[in-house]
Formats: sequence, structure tokens, C-alpha cells
Amino acid sequence: MAKVGGLWAEGFPLLHVAAGKFDVLFEERMPTLAHAMDGAGFGPEHFKGMILASEWLTLFRQWLPFDYLKLAFERVMAGCLPAVIALTIAILEMNEDALLLTAAPGGSAFGELYQQLSSLWRSTVWTPPAPTPPTALALGTTPSQDPKVLLDGKIQRLLPPAAQLFSAA
Repeated sequence: MAKVGGLWAEGFPLLHVAAGKFDVLFEERMPTLAHAMDGAGFGPEHFKGMILASEWLTLFRQWLPFDYLKLAFERVMAGCLPAVIALTIAILEMNEDALLLTAAPGGSAFGELYQQLSSLWRSTVWTPPAPTPPTALALGTTPSQDPKVLLDGKIQRLLPPAAQLFSAA
């Protein structure tokens, strides 16, 4: 399994390798968003060059609020490059609805999508839900899940397929 340190080595050799693996999993797991982004002028090469490189080399500083960065760091240190890919897909999954709206045909497309992708840490998906009142719980209402727990669950679900991409190479 590829180590994360090579991501920051001179010339960023693992950045290109991991970006290719990301493309495979992104197309497989999120074909609607991949197609919409491509249609908005944000195809794989633009996405890798303008967004992924920045987010991966800074460990998601513009995609996650500050209090989520410890979780990201722990997952990446434990899971190496597959965890970087799993975390990337998990963040995109959590923001998919908003990204699809921006990338929709007739939308403002490239510029607005770039701005949104450059500042996902501002997304409302990271706001913890208000506590469910006890009376609602008594009526059988399911409490909303903490977004950090939701993100971690997505990362754990995506790690095996991401790791498999590296073992197949």
C-alpha cells in the first residue's frame, strides 16, 4: 500500500498516481456528479489540477471545517493514500446535492463550481443538527446524525474499495 509521505515528495509522484485511482472510484461511485462536473467544464484534468492537488497537499484545509481536520489527519495517517481517496469521495458525497445544483445545465457552471469546490468547509452539511426534543423521540422520531459521525462512516465504507485500487496495481 502506498504511503502518504510520497504525496509530498519532490515532484509529488504519488499525487498523479492517486489522482488516477481517484478518477476510477469517483466515476464508479458518483457518476452523476462526475458527469455534471464534466458538463460544467470541470472535467477530470481540471478537477485534479485545480482542486485535488490543493486539497490533498494541504489535507483538505478548504474542504473541512477546522474541527474536522483531526479526524481527516487520523484517517489519512492510518489508511495512507486509500484513505485520502476515501475521504475525498466521502466529502464529495456529503456535498453532492449542492454541487449538482451548481453544475446543473443552465447554471453558472465553471466559475461558481470552482468557488464552491474551493470552499466546501463553509458548506451547511458540516453544521451539527439541533438536538431532537425528548417529546419527538418519544413519538418515534429518529434523531439526526452528527455530520462528523456520518463522514467517518462514509470514509470507513469507502476505504476497502479505495485500497483495492492500489492492490490491483
